Amino acid sequence: MNDREFDVVYRVNAAGLRGDDGALAAPALVVLGDSFALGWGVAEDEAFPQQLARRLGVRVLNAGVPSYGTARELLLLRRLDRSALRVLVVQYAWNDRAENRSYVEGGRCAS
Repeated sequence: MNDREFDVVYRVNAAGLRGDDGALAAPALVVLGDSFALGWGVAEDEAFPQQLARRLGVRVLNAGVPSYGTARELLLLRRLDRSALRVLVVQYAWNDRAENRSYVEGGRCAS
């Protein structure tokens, strides 16, 4: 993506998430969130999920999707490989509240 603010290349894996396909196979840590988790405007290795991977020495999946609230993030988590999951990080933002409320009030509560 290139605009006035930044010039960043986004690599996308088979699940449509930022990163390579290797991160999809049995990650030990998954980061759910919106554009903050994705690393909007920064290089892939500068995003905090990749910084966690380097510091902890484990496979980390960056599952940040711009504009996603917690409800959609948890639905996404159901589709991911959780066989080796030890840590789940949920990056919450104030603007998630409206989507989450709408999801719950619509009778589609995640179990």
